[in-house]
Amino acid sequence: MAGEIKRIRWSVWSAGIEFGVTANKVRAGLAALDIAPGPDGKFSTREIFRALADSSGLKHKAAEARYQRQIDEAQIARDKVLENKRTLVNVSEWIEMFTDLQTVLVQVVRHSKLSDGEKALMLRKIQDAPKELEKGEYKR
Repeated sequence: MAGEIKRIRWSVWSAGIEFGVTANKVRAGLAALDIAPGPDGKFSTREIFRALADSSGLKHKAAEARYQRQIDEAQIARDKVLENKRTLVNVSEWIEMFTDLQTVLVQVVRHSKLSDGEKALMLRKIQDAPKELEKGEYKR
């Protein structure tokens, strides 16, 4: 029987001592992964490792979310700097302002001395500008 490998089975308490953590940490890791003890009331080395290494990815996902939040906050800060330098325009605010201005511009064009063709062109441009800007297709 020299070639036979004896598998080690761990109690929560013995795993905690061996790996230098509290039994509660081992127990919490096992519970998070829904790992139940075997018929002998113990766990395999693999199960203990998974519980302590957090192979569920929760720590990794939390770290990734934290880094993504930092990236988003940095982007917001960059956008704020650009906005303060007046190199960034808030499109929704511009569209709201232009929509109010449209009414006035339409009346000015209608009562101007432009030809009917010129009026039609101007009115079409005035009415299409916000839609084109929203789509990112505004052309001069």
